[in-house]
Amino acid sequence: MQAVADVLGVDRSAVNYYVGDRDGLLEIVVADLFEERLRQVTLPDDEDWRELLCAYGNAILDGALRLGVAATYFRLDGAGGAAGLALAERVLGTLAQAGFTAADAGRILALIAGLAFSAARTAATMPGTRVHPQTPIAAEALKDRGGDYPLLCRVVAERESEDAVQRDFEFGLRVVVAGLDRMLG
Repeated sequence: MQAVADVLGVDRSAVNYYVGDRDGLLEIVVADLFEERLRQVTLPDDEDWRELLCAYGNAILDGALRLGVAATYFRLDGAGGAAGLALAERVLGTLAQAGFTAADAGRILALIAGLAFSAARTAATMPGTRVHPQTPIAAEALKDRGGDYPLLCRVVAERESEDAVQRDFEFGLRVVVAGLDRMLG
């Protein structure tokens, strides 16, 4: 905090007043990094709401993954920069044109962003590997009892060889889109 105050040429108490504490400072830095990534996102034109929503979700996930462990300091309420707002407005407009109410469209954006940040936070707990952190624990627990749980063993074996973060996110995204599609009827 003192180093930031020195660079800004202000008293440390001023930084504490406006930022709060170290975590507040980290949130501001991470929000700026995330905003920078969102400025680079171009959502596809002429796509229906399903493709646009998936592209938006993948853009949020990509931005959060680039933050790495810093994603744990990012809160969704910090995503208020112009690039994030422009992307959100574009997706909201497409969802409204598809027939969703503005309130539901907002809930949909929050749900998709929540999925993306959850996946990014999981990825931050597993540096250097693509396997979900619970998979080795489950494999160890099943080592001597695998015959009693053949389907669970199969699931664990498959998850040991996949990019858990991306696959889980894509699955969640497909489930959400299918459910939303059904809601529109």
